Amino acid sequence: MSHLNGKRNMGPIVNEGPVRGLDSPGFQIGHSYFVPDDGDVPSDDWYTHIVATQIAPLLREYWFDSPEDVEKEVARLTADA
Repeated sequence: MSHLNGKRNMGPIVNEGPVRGLDSPGFQIGHSYFVPDDGDVPSDDWYTHIVATQIAPLLREYWFDSPEDVEKEVARLTADA
């Protein structure tokens, strides 16, 4: 669970910009996506699910004109999950 102990490089994707189009406060992805809901147990599967169901759709919306960038970023975010 490297994403939970600080080893995962969320890099500029979470509130650090500028990543193409994410340097505006209205388009930053906050840490709250990675805070487990009550009853959720943080794990690699949980993290991968969050990226797939919440982060990837946001990136697809933000980078609608560059699906290859979305897939690269999703792959980077889930590489060690």
